[in-house]
Amino acid sequence: MRLINVRTIQLEEVQSSRAPKYAILSHRWEKEEVTFQDMSSPKTFGKKGFSKIQSACWLARNKGLAYLWVDTCCIDKTSSAELTEAINSMYRWYQDAEVCFAYLTDIEIHQHDIKNSVWFTRGWTLQELIAPKHVSFYDRHWVFLGTKDNLAEDLSNITGIDRDVLIGQRRHSSCSIAQRMSWASKRQTERIEDRAYSLLGIFDVSMPMLYGEGERSFTRLQEEIIRHSDDQSIFAWDRGLEGYFGGRSGLLATSPSNFVTCQNVVVPATSGLPVTSGFALTNVGISISLMTLPWTMETYLCILHCSLKNCPQYRLGIFLERLSSSQNTEQYARVQIDGATVLPILLRTILDDSHGRVRTVHVRPNIIDAPLRRWHGFRLHSFTLPEYTPDELCQARFHCRDKLQSMTRYSAEEMRAAKHYHPNGLLGLPPRPLYFRMPRARGGVVSIRGTAAVIYIAPSKKDKNGERVCWMKFGFDEDFRPVCIFGRRKSLWGGNAAHLAVDEDSYYDAEEAPGAHALLFRHDWINRYPCVNDQEIAAQWQKRDFCILKGVKDWGLDKQIPFLRLRISIRLENIPSNYPPDGRPESAQPGMDVWTININSWRDSGENGGMKTATGTGEFVLRSLDDMFAAV
Repeated sequence: MRLINVRTIQLEEVQSSRAPKYAILSHRWEKEEVTFQDMSSPKTFGKKGFSKIQSACWLARNKGLAYLWVDTCCIDKTSSAELTEAINSMYRWYQDAEVCFAYLTDIEIHQHDIKNSVWFTRGWTLQELIAPKHVSFYDRHWVFLGTKDNLAEDLSNITGIDRDVLIGQRRHSSCSIAQRMSWASKRQTERIEDRAYSLLGIFDVSMPMLYGEGERSFTRLQEEIIRHSDDQSIFAWDRGLEGYFGGRSGLLATSPSNFVTCQNVVVPATSGLPVTSGFALTNVGISISLMTLPWTMETYLCILHCSLKNCPQYRLGIFLERLSSSQNTEQYARVQIDGATVLPILLRTILDDSHGRVRTVHVRPNIIDAPLRRWHGFRLHSFTLPEYTPDELCQARFHCRDKLQSMTRYSAEEMRAAKHYHPNGLLGLPPRPLYFRMPRARGGVVSIRGTAAVIYIAPSKKDKNGERVCWMKFGFDEDFRPVCIFGRRKSLWGGNAAHLAVDEDSYYDAEEAPGAHALLFRHDWINRYPCVNDQEIAAQWQKRDFCILKGVKDWGLDKQIPFLRLRISIRLENIPSNYPPDGRPESAQPGMDVWTININSWRDSGENGGMKTATGTGEFVLRSLDDMFAAV
């Protein structure tokens, strides 16, 4: 390293490990700064920056120090190798200095408050505040303002850095990565790359300087931090100063400003969560094992090992959505749900969730895989149960958990008109599509999963000990595989559906308390006792009076049940661009895939449930009673 001899104001080369005691200057760069090349030129004395060096040398002499280090002239910035070495060593040089002079050129002791100085908004001055043991502040006329110790309270309020870190009672490395990033979140640098390079010492990492790489520099910084730390708070960043989170992103932030809300993010002494392995950079992105809770369609709330300073009973979670990937490893992207990018959730809620499990996810730094674009719910196309008359099927009620309502497929007026005027009676009614959307979270805390809808046909006396299917339930398991549960009258406690939910509390009570309504609405039934083959289906039907069918991820299910003469199909169908908006939810957009339900006699193989729109060959929307005769 080079030091300025405070008496001769000449540069001298010394070895860093054997450097004499020296002072160091922290300042904001302005016009006419003295460079390394200027130090050997007689014209240097006329530069504005030279008086700054002279004053700092005078202060150093008064403190009994023979040398001074100044970044403008002690580094040959024309040498990329020297510049890289200096930037990677700078934190240590400030740390080893006897005293740091912080020169605030925009402050006058009697006219301005120290907090208004731009010195506190510059990227490089962050490490220049933290690293030195002693920092003395001076105004534009070199009038002493105070030291880091006696100004610690004010400095903490200005910078967001804890007082005990500023005065050296606690090492800055004991703070979480997210906290340290938050210190830099509102600071700026002249060159975009310096936002990352100025933080190398804060995180005790080194990396080469590549000016011209732009925002990639901050990504490289985070990757280097990951190689040396397992602190998951590095993923707890939010939307940042702009308040915008665009589309799908990787796990790494694009800027320190993304950590602006992370001042109180801490790493608890004990996780309280199941043990997970660390994380690593791989050729398929960041590979990390996290506790996950299913949240919404193909999206998980992934729990990080970090919490908030004053809320140790909480953990922070981020949302990761599964993508459509051709790789063997499933790819994910970070997303926001209902405006939230980070969600605090009670540790007890996590541990009590029976669907939570540790899974390994892979997230690329740049998302190249397409989203799955799946509508979060089901679409009913055909509904024909063996041994039921058309009149009984038309009376079937569809209990939709999202809308908290019960409905029939056709209105009473439509059914009456079909009976009286259509040559085929009720059979002439076209298959009106019904959409069963998964509900939103309650209070933003309960995840969205489980039951979407229950189909119920009021049983008759002959169903007391009969074989007819009188109810069906559709939903998703913890991996968003479609699940169908169906049963006969005996499977319902009391043999009727008087307990079917009619309001929101009824639905949520059903999830939490056992009772007659448990089979229909409790989510844990979505994950239990799935039948694998025909023998298991028959055995479960005889033993429990109901059966559970679970689909295959990305494929669904198509099952024939001979002893019930029943075929149940749940397959992904794409919504065509010419599909009419009438009758489908606004959120079900063309181009999206939707799990389509077809229930038929197992011998009926002619209906595949494709989303046709031509009248007479497939489904269409009944806009008026005249439509039901259009295909005759």
